[in-house]
Amino acid sequence: MYTHVRVSDLAPVDPSDGLLGNTVSFCEEVFKAFKGEIKLGIRNTNHNLVYLYRDGDVFAPVAIKYVVNWSHDNERFNKRYLVYARGIIDKRVKSSSSPDRHSRMLRSVDKAIKVIKDNFLPYSHEECAGAMLTFFKNTVSSQVAARNQEVRSKLYNLTERLVPELKSELFHLVQSGHTFISNDLRNAVVNLMEKEKERAEFPDANASLFIRLREKDGEQIADVSETNIASSDKSISPAVTIKLTELPEGVTNKLVALSIMPVGGYIENIGQRAMEDCFWIVK
Repeated sequence: MYTHVRVSDLAPVDPSDGLLGNTVSFCEEVFKAFKGEIKLGIRNTNHNLVYLYRDGDVFAPVAIKYVVNWSHDNERFNKRYLVYARGIIDKRVKSSSSPDRHSRMLRSVDKAIKVIKDNFLPYSHEECAGAMLTFFKNTVSSQVAARNQEVRSKLYNLTERLVPELKSELFHLVQSGHTFISNDLRNAVVNLMEKEKERAEFPDANASLFIRLREKDGEQIADVSETNIASSDKSISPAVTIKLTELPEGVTNKLVALSIMPVGGYIENIGQRAMEDCFWIVK
């Protein structure tokens, strides 16, 4: 897509100012060819890309750049003269959004000046209207995007602050026996409370649990170890022995589901029955 640059957005420069870097000699030749009838301008601090225009132009018809490339084939620096203009279409550049599609790279300054003169055409009324519409669309779009980002940032900060408070209030309502209008909401809060309890007892949310069930003093107990299957460190934490009834409800439900599986049996997002009395539980 060709970028239409408004003259009012350019900072005027003169070839003698010494602000144009390697492009200065190119600009001087172009300035002479037009017998001083053109003006030069730059955007921001990019002194290598220079825009050409005349008094009264709303948009700059042409931009030029001096390029020096190292050639590995010839083992020398190659000087090139780059010309950008809306009338240039390089069909070798397939992407219509690439600015290079509207450029010509030439070996001699004389050929470059000819291309500049051929494309140094003032914008017609229709072209000005279309370019101005594109400019305003881009301006509005960028402002809308900036405002959206600002709103998202503020909402995120608000959410980060309020969600823990809201969660705490909902937990309190459940624990105090409050009657919810919506049972679905109450069930969702209870489910969240259970998950929070699991995370508190087994803080590594990405960990898998290795559980060995056994009997001790006539009571079912569980030896629970943690490991992170996704981590390169496959070490298993020392086992913690607790009563089977003290396991979080979510872990107990997964054990029940796996206990009816044969040894080696696997249930996605649940776990695997590793041995008769040993289980991998996916958290």
